Amino acid sequence: MDPLFLQWLSYEAQRLGLYVVQRQGSVETTLLYLEPTPPTQQLTSQKPPRDSAFSIRVVIPIGYPPEARDQLNKQTDHRYRELLRRLGYSIPRRLRGSPLVSMAGVLKVADARLPKRGLYEMVAGMYEEGTVEEDEERRKTIKTERHRVRKRLIKPYELQA
Repeated sequence: MDPLFLQWLSYEAQRLGLYVVQRQGSVETTLLYLEPTPPTQQLTSQKPPRDSAFSIRVVIPIGYPPEARDQLNKQTDHRYRELLRRLGYSIPRRLRGSPLVSMAGVLKVADARLPKRGLYEMVAGMYEEGTVEEDEERRKTIKTERHRVRKRLIKPYELQA
């Protein structure tokens, strides 16, 4: 593996509280970056592909509580993603299924701005009857749901453009 990549990997891993262990055959060596400053050379095209750059190993002792194990795994996943980001790898965002996402068409998520009285028309189309107070609450709910779906589906792509 490229020595410059190993320096950057060791530096960023240590900043996140992780250790880099290099394995050659059956021999494992812990790599430490002892300088207080990052490596002077920038990491460019010398990076290996993201899927084969490194892997994370979590050692959990027997008898460790399941709740704590789950929390440790979440923290490890967060640190892994952060390490990838710091090393310059792109990290795709995961979209989870949601009942709101299936309502994207009804909520007119593709429209940047709704026309005047757009929320009123949506509430009238979705609900046939209701008091003024119920309609006001429904408009607030629809506005919030529409914002959540736009934030999940539209905003990341608007920022890239």
